[in-house]
Amino acid sequence: MDRNDGRRLESIPVHRVNRSNIKMVKDDIFKAIRSAQFIAIDLEMTGLGPRVSVRTKMEERYQMYKLVANLRSIVSVGFSFFSRGEQNDRILYYKASVYDVLLTEAEAFTVDPSSLQFLVQHGTDLNQWITNGVMFKKRSDDSLNTIFNHIFESGASLFLHNGLIDMMFIYHNFYLPLPPTCSEFLANLSDLYQPTDAKNIPKAYQTAIIDTKYIADKQAGLPASFLEYLFRRCRRDNLRNGDVSVNVEFKQSDGEDVSVIQSRISDAFWDGNYDRDNFKHICPRFASFGFCPKHNTCPLDHDVEVVLDKEDFDKIKKSKGVKRPHDPSTSSDNNGEHNSDEKTSSNSNDLGCHNAGMDAFMTGFVALYLNAKVLHNQNRIPPELVGRFPVANSEYPLLIRTEQHIKRDDLHHVEKLLVIQRARALRFGEFKVVEDTLINIS
Repeated sequence: MDRNDGRRLESIPVHRVNRSNIKMVKDDIFKAIRSAQFIAIDLEMTGLGPRVSVRTKMEERYQMYKLVANLRSIVSVGFSFFSRGEQNDRILYYKASVYDVLLTEAEAFTVDPSSLQFLVQHGTDLNQWITNGVMFKKRSDDSLNTIFNHIFESGASLFLHNGLIDMMFIYHNFYLPLPPTCSEFLANLSDLYQPTDAKNIPKAYQTAIIDTKYIADKQAGLPASFLEYLFRRCRRDNLRNGDVSVNVEFKQSDGEDVSVIQSRISDAFWDGNYDRDNFKHICPRFASFGFCPKHNTCPLDHDVEVVLDKEDFDKIKKSKGVKRPHDPSTSSDNNGEHNSDEKTSSNSNDLGCHNAGMDAFMTGFVALYLNAKVLHNQNRIPPELVGRFPVANSEYPLLIRTEQHIKRDDLHHVEKLLVIQRARALRFGEFKVVEDTLINIS
């Protein structure tokens, strides 16, 4: 395995998009959308409002989230576009391009101080946000709305992580005002993307919403499901995997607008020399949830790599050995030393910088890896995993489907849906999809 192996993923090139370069970059984004089979999306918002009790019923939650989407705004949106490459018996190849778009809404919005503090602590430049964010208005014909229109019309499946609120913000800002009820919202989504009870799935393509937190919680059997943990866990398993692995090649990794996000893999993963003293200092709350209320004042360790080292060490104790991949930096060409401080671009950043583009990439990679075997054989996500949003403290997900007897009279949705479905039909030749989707609405 060489240092540029597409399974290693220690350096992720992210295109920074802002008001200064959006006109130059958007054609590249349109091109990436046209070739994408999957599009991972992540949003950073100006706040999420008051904490919602886990005991709150779903319709009440929806109304609270709807109010948040009405009042708060989007600070940045991350896109990661994945197009299928060649494959062999054991490797799935994907080409990826990653964008982090800084946004400034033209209309008034509410800001939660705690959210701004979080963003600043994780690298967001508020001066850049205000002065150089891409200006947008809800549901207009500006650059960002055009990008989302292209995404809707592309027929590409969407990857989200714990994505209900993200999807509500996307819908409200770039599609239509959120419907009055949660049932209507889910019904409208089921027109746009594959419903959980779909009977006639187009053969030419799969257009679905896939939530990586739902898959991790219900299928992967992992001890945690926060995004950075999932990415680093899946990356390690992908490097060890003797079955089907995922190889990612980045379409463009240099340029003035590119930041290289560094995401190291621990030395112990490569050489098997685990420092057990480090395990004593792991913060248990952070290890479980990726968050600690004490933040920087916590005396314990908030390093996901140490958490994973402990998991791997415990597996070794139980199974008397974990397969360890060959690391090129331990070869004779490097005099037997692991070079964890390899020289990188001057634009490089540690993963600690909260970046919507990087989060989108991590989401996409996790979805691809957790479904690698099925994607290798069938080139689509299993239907039992699509169209489901996880719900806190519930074993049952929120299903993207149309409930019986639901009242639907949203003509604006019908009009926009018709345009989207015709665009997909022209691309994939599935003209009957338009008729089947619209027959029960108007």
